[in-house]
Amino acid sequence: MGLFSDSTHSFSTGDTIGYAFFKIGSTGSFDIDFMESNIGSFINDSQTPNMEVLLTPKGLLLRAKQSIASTTELMASYREIIDLFPNDKSIRRSIQYW
Repeated sequence: MGLFSDSTHSFSTGDTIGYAFFKIGSTGSFDIDFMESNIGSFINDSQTPNMEVLLTPKGLLLRAKQSIASTTELMASYREIIDLFPNDKSIRRSIQYW
């Protein structure tokens, strides 16, 4: 399973795709402070991702790193996500089983 752009939509570099996780708390522990979104539950890991993940006050935002054609799988780097939270051990557990 994965997340794919549909047959009628594509993304340009910099386009917002959506939120993978929403921020719901501020304890300093990823597994308590963030809730996975519907689209987040379908993201697969890639060494050459076509999406970047940005930490925003609202959560983890997915944005196109490049042009993405319709019917293309949307992928992120789990390593890049883990690196956003260098002092939080819970992020590895949460993302490892994403």
